[in-house]
Amino acid sequence: MKAFSKPMLLFNSSLLLLLTAVLIRKIDDYDIWYHISLGREVLGQMRLPGGEFYIYTLLGEKAVFPEWGFGTIFYAAYEFLGYAGMGLLNAAIGALSIFIFHRAASEEGRFDLTGLLPLAALVWSVKYRLVYRPETMLFLALAFTFYFLEKFRKTGDPGRAYPIPLIPFLLGMFHPSALFVLAVFGFYLVDFLWSARGKEDFKPRARKLVLIFLLSVLASGLNPYGFGQLILPVKFLQQSEILGIIHEFMPVLKTGYKVHFLVISAVALVSLLLPTGRKIVYWLLFLSFGYLAFKHVRNLALFAFVMYIPVKKGFDFILPHSRKPVMLGLKALGVAALIFVTFSLFGSPSWGTGPAKNMFPEKSAEFILNERPPCRIFNFYNMGGYLAWRLYPDYMVSIDGRRYEMDRSMQLFDQVFWGSPGWEETLSRYNAGILVTPALTGGGELLPIISLLDRSEEWLLALTEPSGLLFIRRDIAAGLTGFSPMPKNLIWAHVINEASGVIAGYPNARDAYRAMGVSYFNLRDFGMSREYFRIYLALNPGDREAGRIINLITGAEMGDIEARRELENLYRESRNLR
Repeated sequence: MKAFSKPMLLFNSSLLLLLTAVLIRKIDDYDIWYHISLGREVLGQMRLPGGEFYIYTLLGEKAVFPEWGFGTIFYAAYEFLGYAGMGLLNAAIGALSIFIFHRAASEEGRFDLTGLLPLAALVWSVKYRLVYRPETMLFLALAFTFYFLEKFRKTGDPGRAYPIPLIPFLLGMFHPSALFVLAVFGFYLVDFLWSARGKEDFKPRARKLVLIFLLSVLASGLNPYGFGQLILPVKFLQQSEILGIIHEFMPVLKTGYKVHFLVISAVALVSLLLPTGRKIVYWLLFLSFGYLAFKHVRNLALFAFVMYIPVKKGFDFILPHSRKPVMLGLKALGVAALIFVTFSLFGSPSWGTGPAKNMFPEKSAEFILNERPPCRIFNFYNMGGYLAWRLYPDYMVSIDGRRYEMDRSMQLFDQVFWGSPGWEETLSRYNAGILVTPALTGGGELLPIISLLDRSEEWLLALTEPSGLLFIRRDIAAGLTGFSPMPKNLIWAHVINEASGVIAGYPNARDAYRAMGVSYFNLRDFGMSREYFRIYLALNPGDREAGRIINLITGAEMGDIEARRELENLYRESRNLR
């Protein structure tokens, strides 16, 4: 980067430090745990594991760890500074990504107070995605890619692109997304070949740029998994059955971020219609990354990042045509916007370091560590990483959140948690005497295993915590000193708490209302059960069972003896409402 004057150096350093400070956030994502569990193993053994090592259902089977570098640096940060080190590292990666994108879009050597307005908008647009995930390394890689390519586009000097092959090489150690870096480079290459054709020195410059691009492609294969890293995103997106049930892969217009998508798209489109935006490369970026965001909500932040440069350039183009009072107003608005974003993030409950309160099965891990039950753990898939982080090597887990294909761990997971025939035999075969699970899926559906465990004489409720429930097999519990089971009606109180949280975030989550109805039914609060079943039925009119329950409760309240008898029979049969 061009050397700054001392005032500019102070300004930019302060901006970078401010961004880092405001982006510090608590750990509120399950994925980080299996990453740092892997990092602990890599640094402990000083090599990549050759196969699965903490998932007993897949023990020893071949495994690929494409994001091993990410887990390694975050575990190293934890070793040096604990959770505070992880928080600082995550914030620094996000802040540097934003800062480099901003520098790529800005003119060197001038104070850009008006530019604080689009910068604040970018922070607000992408902050939700700057969590403890390897994806943040892609943002950083793209920031440097855009920086070098923008310098090349401005100067026409291919030498500005010489550092780019290093980017996919390094990214391959942290995240399998070098394909995006190559796509961006390819778009800039197409733009150059079209716009510079026929100009002086076109051919030698084109040859250099093509050579740098080819070197970048080759560099993307220089990692432990070769070019498999390059095509992994394509293979991953073919897992339609699994991706269809994961919220972050939903189409953006079906999520709460649809307004964000429409606003980003509209602002980007206006920018592209300005003289500064009439570049082939910017249109290619808009169409390709806009489609990715439209297809999967998780790509929305990526779309905002790659469109920042044309948006910022369009903003800078409009400013000189504005009157002086407007310019002064925009400068003040830019400073105010950054201050607003800063204080809103500082004041957020998510700001800070360490695990977010009540989000992870911390009490379950403590129970297992304290009681040392002589059995294995069978767990809900996203809890596997946290439990492995806390319990390995003393205990292994049955599955973790890396599952995006139907392997044996996923098949067993489906069988047990959806209560398919043979689920008890499966747990017995693996000597799984502890079961750790939430009560609901992310969409609010009551897991069938909850009703089965409630009815079972062989399974006891050991504890409840905000993140889920821990059940223990009776014969295992008999060997624990001082253990006493909890009343099973606490299961349904816990379901109500989980379902209430889902409804608060997704008011139309019909399955959560059904879970509430089932819970109140099992607690014999038939009046509340009827009310929630009515809401559920309004959202899902075709459910005859829900309609029957509503009619039985209403009839029993009105003195219908037959309805009361059927209602009592249904309750005694127990809990066939799954």
